[in-house]
Amino acid sequence: MLRDQQLLNVIREIQYKRYLLLLGI
Repeated sequence: MLRDQQLLNVIREIQYKRYLLLLGI
């Protein structure tokens, strides 16, 4: 389950960066 949590954290980080990119455009 620890790996699943890590995966969720990575996905959230990617989504957050995408959100920042959209705001930057």
